[in-house]
Amino acid sequence: MTIEHHYPATDLGDDQASPDRDSRWTEPADGWLAAGILLTGTMLLGPFGAIPLFIGLYKLRRSVKAGTNVRPWAATVIGTFCMIDGMINFMPWSMDTFAHNSTLGKTFITGYGKFFDGAFFYHYNQGALGGVENHGEKMWQLLAVFIVMPMRTVSAWAFLQMRTWGLHFMKISGWLYLMLWVGYTTAMSLDFPVRMANSQFGMGWWLFNLFYLSPIFVLPYLYTVDKRRWCR
Repeated sequence: MTIEHHYPATDLGDDQASPDRDSRWTEPADGWLAAGILLTGTMLLGPFGAIPLFIGLYKLRRSVKAGTNVRPWAATVIGTFCMIDGMINFMPWSMDTFAHNSTLGKTFITGYGKFFDGAFFYHYNQGALGGVENHGEKMWQLLAVFIVMPMRTVSAWAFLQMRTWGLHFMKISGWLYLMLWVGYTTAMSLDFPVRMANSQFGMGWWLFNLFYLSPIFVLPYLYTVDKRRWCR
């Protein structure tokens, strides 16, 4: 005697669907979603990424209303946000790490240094590793480029695909991200007179720094989801 479990599809967080419906709804929509995330994550091409991103979200929202979705809508929003967040952090820092001598790197990074963070302008490209010379900034930069942001981006995509390891590594990368934010903010505060006092909008840095508090809001959700649904 076998017992069949039927999961009724409901809106938002309570929706359920079988894996064999994945290819019909999730994969085509996630293709648009991935294209939008990749373009948005470059920062420079961000406006162009909004189009495929909204198309993907629209298609996924349709699947929620039709009851054929394979993951909660909240998981889609959070996974997309974390992936964009990881790429937005990875791209500029990796440009400073690997492409600090390029014309695009010098223009983009030193321009940011003039307006916000003077460490990316004063004595730029004069250190042993090139790029920003501030040792504290370079340390956090290497941690982000080689560990935290790649882990966050990849785990967010696996999380969107309902992979078990995606959920686990979203939690790990969330805590690492929170550690990075606290340490980086402390370093910026201690070096504020040197890095921010002479820039055009030094105080404005604190406004968009609040955006990077996302782990505080994401982590509680990750610990309250039904782990059985991330079983692929």
